[in-house]
Amino acid sequence: MFESCACFGQNEIKNENALESSLSVMFEYLITEQKTKIFYFGGVGVFDNLCLSVLLKQKARFNHIKLVLVKPAIKDFEKQINFNFDDVVEFTEKNEYDKMPLYSRDLKMAKNADFLVFYVEETSKNKAKKILEFAKNLNKNLVNMV
Repeated sequence: MFESCACFGQNEIKNENALESSLSVMFEYLITEQKTKIFYFGGVGVFDNLCLSVLLKQKARFNHIKLVLVKPAIKDFEKQINFNFDDVVEFTEKNEYDKMPLYSRDLKMAKNADFLVFYVEETSKNKAKKILEFAKNLNKNLVNMV
């Protein structure tokens, strides 16, 4: 069972409608079969927004799930986000502020979640690709939706 799930992806998505349908099926499986209750988001990016949109629809049926914005060590970050979340958390200690707060936040999301959902092409050289490689090295349970 995976109590929590985090989403990571790149900004360019191919065939968004098909991906949305696949995400819907996968999230329903996580909720119903794996008893996933908490979904973590970084709050920015096309893939994050797509996952959040799918899960907001799922929340109408499964109102026990929690959609959680994970705040990086950036002052007032959550005020920049256009969606309402059930909760806002920060995995970063106040003394851990660094020069790459979004990357640090994503590393901590990957460590803390039980299951990870990615949309990262093999040729990608972005932050999500680095998080995917990090997660593989940790032997995390994950799926890449590409």
